[in-house]
Amino acid sequence: MTRMSMVQRGVRAGATQEREVAVGVRGWLRRRRAVRVTLSVAALLLLASFPLSYWSLRLEAPQYPGGLPFTMHVTRLGGNVQEIDELNHYIGMKKLEDVATLERRLWPAGLVAVALLALVPAVVDGRWTWIFALGPLLYPVGFVVDLYWRLYTTGHSLDPHAALSSSVHAFTPRLLGSGMIAQFRTEAAFGPGYYFALVAAALVAVAFWLDSRSFARGRRA
Repeated sequence: MTRMSMVQRGVRAGATQEREVAVGVRGWLRRRRAVRVTLSVAALLLLASFPLSYWSLRLEAPQYPGGLPFTMHVTRLGGNVQEIDELNHYIGMKKLEDVATLERRLWPAGLVAVALLALVPAVVDGRWTWIFALGPLLYPVGFVVDLYWRLYTTGHSLDPHAALSSSVHAFTPRLLGSGMIAQFRTEAAFGPGYYFALVAAALVAVAFWLDSRSFARGRRA
């Protein structure tokens, strides 16, 4: 093999290696862009859930043909709150405004914080930044756990001196689906706000998967 042919092979090998590096960099940049876009959409979904209902409960009885709906939003309670409170008074149940006061006071700022946490891995490089993404990832789970706890404690903290306390035993309103409270049939459902948060959590998981692929390929390279 002549010296010239060895040089030519070296040049070709170098050019091939440069092309491979360029392709790898372009692939990393595409995946990184996809991670940023996915996390940005997740943060926007969380913020968009602000005005939407997260959970609803509907009470139905013959004396209320249209039913008594109740909805839970980030910043307010909606529906027939006053009428439901009047009924709750007779069985010794707290007013709806007096339930989960701490959570509802912190919820608006907490939701903004969770949305910002979703953006940390989008704007800061490094595997360690994904620890911040646990906030939006676990947010829907935390909401359900806290909601169930509040439903349980409210239904098990009835005033024994209420007018109709003897006719209703301790209970836990249904978190989801149909149930009964005294003579009322109930229908509970998660609202669009909660599903926005759920999709946001799924997008965070997808973004982490994309970033993990980039990290793994970088290590192999």
